[in-house]
Amino acid sequence: MNPGKSPVASAYRTQEIDLVDEASGHRFLVEVETPNRYDHDTSRRFPLVVCLDGLWTFGVVRDAFRILPLSKELPEAVVVGVTHVHPDLKGVLQMRAIDYTPTSAAAPAQTGVRLPAEQVGQAARFRRFLLDRVVPLVAERFRLSDDHTLVGHSFSGLFGLDTLLSEPDAFGRWVLASPSVWWDDQVMFRIEADHFAAGHLAHGRVFISTGDEESSGLSGHERFYRQLSGRHHPGLRVDWARFPGETHQSVIPSAVTRGLRTVFRP
Repeated sequence: MNPGKSPVASAYRTQEIDLVDEASGHRFLVEVETPNRYDHDTSRRFPLVVCLDGLWTFGVVRDAFRILPLSKELPEAVVVGVTHVHPDLKGVLQMRAIDYTPTSAAAPAQTGVRLPAEQVGQAARFRRFLLDRVVPLVAERFRLSDDHTLVGHSFSGLFGLDTLLSEPDAFGRWVLASPSVWWDDQVMFRIEADHFAAGHLAHGRVFISTGDEESSGLSGHERFYRQLSGRHHPGLRVDWARFPGETHQSVIPSAVTRGLRTVFRP
């Protein structure tokens, strides 16, 4: 045995897939990690967990699914990270703003987004890439069950809410940490109200959260949770958590881990 390679670590296999969304021209790295016992029973199918903003969510989710199945807090799952590819972080910030926002609007300066309003608001276009290309590609190459979860934070959490309302069958579980519901003068509140008025029903397990030290001008998370949960959609359960002492960035590990444990709880 190679003394420099852990036998436990080697049981986890991460594959990388390079993809280009032809509609936008954006490049993506899709990382897929299979669970420890993936090869033990080739007839077994596993839940799928898709992490948007994979640059800072994939590692957290991957590690949660490495350790928490040991204590039966999570099932074993195939974890997929979807990450925008650009030579520098500023480019990533611009691309995610384009792909994750539902409407065209100017972004506040503190977001780091420096794009004219007409270039953003392409969530519907990205949704087709995610649901019609990424997920089917992973399903073709790996043994998946019908249990699919979406994990998002900030802009990708906003995208998750927009997808929950527009295509609720896309995922059954949703972990949406600090979703950017402030976007475009809080347009998501109006979108949710319009969907409800039209009789569209959301369903599944949803977890929404915030950090206590997030900017009050760019939050609104609890108010959106109360609006959504107050609709009493049949088949929809919405859970909420506030994390003391955490900022918009520092809250990610706590929110994602708690969220996963919550939406997978029987």
